[in-house]
Amino acid sequence: MKKISAFLATILFFLAVAVVPVGIQKVEAFPVDDISDDGMRTNKANKAGTQIYVYFSVSGEIATNYDLTSAKIGLCPVDNPTLAVAVCTWDVGKDEITESGNGDDKRVQIDKHSVKLEKDIPEGTYSILLFDAKDKKVDQCNGNTYRFTGMPIINFQYTMMNDDGYVYAYVYESEVPDGIVMNESVCPTLYSKDKQTPITEFDAVTLHQNTEYENSAGAKAWVYRMKMLDKTAFELDSRYKAVTAAYSKINNSFIQDSTDEAGVKATYVRDLNVYAPEGKLIVSPFDQKDDSSNETPSDNNTTTDDSQSGSTTETPSTSGNTSTSTPAASTAASQTTAAPAEPEIAVTPLTDSTIPEVQASIDILKKLVEEISSSPADVVSTLKAYAAGIDFSSVTAGGTLDISVTNGADISSGKPITFTDDKIAANVTSTDQIVVLHVRNDGTIECVPATAGDGCITATFNSLSPVAWFKVSNAEKVTAVSPKTGESFWSFIMH
Repeated sequence: MKKISAFLATILFFLAVAVVPVGIQKVEAFPVDDISDDGMRTNKANKAGTQIYVYFSVSGEIATNYDLTSAKIGLCPVDNPTLAVAVCTWDVGKDEITESGNGDDKRVQIDKHSVKLEKDIPEGTYSILLFDAKDKKVDQCNGNTYRFTGMPIINFQYTMMNDDGYVYAYVYESEVPDGIVMNESVCPTLYSKDKQTPITEFDAVTLHQNTEYENSAGAKAWVYRMKMLDKTAFELDSRYKAVTAAYSKINNSFIQDSTDEAGVKATYVRDLNVYAPEGKLIVSPFDQKDDSSNETPSDNNTTTDDSQSGSTTETPSTSGNTSTSTPAASTAASQTTAAPAEPEIAVTPLTDSTIPEVQASIDILKKLVEEISSSPADVVSTLKAYAAGIDFSSVTAGGTLDISVTNGADISSGKPITFTDDKIAANVTSTDQIVVLHVRNDGTIECVPATAGDGCITATFNSLSPVAWFKVSNAEKVTAVSPKTGESFWSFIMH
């Protein structure tokens, strides 16, 4: 009898193991109360290939308690009483772990950008957690909470531009679930605060191919243009510069990205005029008539021909403050493409940001400049973490500033820009070696190619402000460090 019982127990054990998802790894158990749920739950499909963005910023005080020479990211179920296992784990490479600051201001950043599910996982709610090299959970360091479902999910992002009467919804082609045909029936609809009254309607859809970035050429996004039915519903929140009273729902409740039973979620609609350099007019993919990469689905009657859809062509004003709209097919002149305007640069003092990640990077730049005289060795050490291809022994001057385009010129493809202010004019000559750091739209800091002139600096950007410059000495060799691009579609102007 004991042998039979032992045999049955063995069979049950193997059956239990068989239903555990492949790739499961044991990690140190910790109390479920350690998870902070701030309501930021995002729906994701539970299928292989689903992408998740991951970013952690760990304070120096916490980092000293862990071995962060390497790390793991764990996707853990929140309904596990001890969270003793991670359903999926991803190793973090050394180049994805960076340090900044010193002493009490030291921080360790873990930036995996995006990871993919290699296999289907059970439906449920999961948290993104960080584990150190010894599989020990890093306290007070939790990422977003995701709800994974078996239904197809499309996470649209929404933007407005140029007060042209439209709202644009877009999603990267790589994020569209398999088997979904992007056509009119998949168009989202925005609703007023009552969740009942539509404030947009479908107008057109196109597949836009990114050609602005050398490092991400070929990236594509599905873009939906939707007419505003009620402009008063798009009043911007004074702090976030975004519509916060709008709700979205997929037509006929098909492919919901929802937070309630009705398939409706609150959404932000960003006004790109707020985030773009001052005076810059953004051109939508529907206005790029000569772009052969724009495509429309073949299984519906949508069109991207502006002469039929009734849209207008935006003509940038040379003043940078106004624009004029003329019917797209009214005159031959409206079909002529003007030569790209040369950037006219405005340099202003560095201003704070409402986005925490961007503000944190701005604070780093400010502190580096402040410490040039008091803690020069710390400044050199920190700068070398960003300017890895430049050898130098000291930093003798530096400053921070905001740079903006005043005439609507497009610099998104990476254009050399010459700028100056009183401090640069007093400290920089053509024989100096210069390091220029630029805060990217996602809050990360990049070292951009730069050369010194007499009283000026020339650097190559594909998005603007905020910036810090440093004059370094005893440089023996210089390796150009290219800007980190890779964003698709409009993301280069979304701060």
